[in-house]
Amino acid sequence: MISHPSLPEVVKDTLRRRILNNDLPAGERLIEASLAAEFGVSRTTLRAALMELKNDRLAEFSPAAAARWPACPVPRSRTPASPATCSRPAPPARTGPSSTTS
Repeated sequence: MISHPSLPEVVKDTLRRRILNNDLPAGERLIEASLAAEFGVSRTTLRAALMELKNDRLAEFSPAAAARWPACPVPRSRTPASPATCSRPAPPARTGPSSTTS
């Protein structure tokens, strides 16, 4: 049987690629309505994708503010002569249910 990804999965995977390729600036405030319109999906679908990205630590939410792409940490050893580069860590690998028996 052929399985197709759900719409939130397609949005999540597209946003994940854009985040990891630094196409979306770190720390940028995201506007749900704009992203939903860009993808041609409802805000509910977009929120489902964003919650998955939050679980992978690729999006941040705060109760009193909009969601953001996480800002890259600046190393303490950074000096004006050697600016730090921003690289996001790879998201944690997802594993399926364990098939081992004890």
